[in-house]
Amino acid sequence: MKNERLKRYKYDGLFADEPEVFEAFDETLNKSQYSSVFPIQMDKNEQLKKSAKSKEKFYTAEEMNVLMAHNRKKLKEAAERILSGEIKMNPSYKMKDKRRATQYSPFHSISAFDPMLEENDYYRIHPLSKEEIMKRLKEENDG
Repeated sequence: MKNERLKRYKYDGLFADEPEVFEAFDETLNKSQYSSVFPIQMDKNEQLKKSAKSKEKFYTAEEMNVLMAHNRKKLKEAAERILSGEIKMNPSYKMKDKRRATQYSPFHSISAFDPMLEENDYYRIHPLSKEEIMKRLKEENDG
């Protein structure tokens, strides 16, 4: 019963690539089993393995710091644009699954966003591999 409940609330997102963290937070992890909490499994030799679909979600501490620094920079840039009066309407659009940020918004009718108008456009989000993300951030920081 407990494992079923844990599976429903399985973590999704980015993970620190530190095996000791997973063992500390998932007490249900046993030999030759998948974790109910994280996208990992423990093999018969008690070694933790990442699931094939989730390998790109694991980042080292250094990579996490690069991502967080980039996010801070982007938040500051957005705040500066807002404070300077720039308020563009360009909600996100995920190219992979064709999802729009405004798809289920209760404010859709009052936002006046119309993709047919020249001044309104979606911010298109293309799927990138972990390798491509880190490469782009390195180029941005070096350049």
